[in-house]
Amino acid sequence: MTAELQCVVLDCPAPMELARFYRSLLGGAVNQEDRRWAVGEDWATLHTPSGLVLAFQRVTPY
Repeated sequence: MTAELQCVVLDCPAPMELARFYRSLLGGAVNQEDRRWAVGEDWATLHTPSGLVLAFQRVTPY
């Protein structure tokens, strides 16, 4: 059996800001529509060109 990493979730105080920062480093699309991942005020996602999804979750206090 082979496992495949699909998503890494990072806690942060500002999800969109961190998603945009990682997009500037890795490329990809912020908050691309994907039924597997929810986005909103407290969540953002980055779909990277390699297929990995980074998710950013607001945590207060961080």
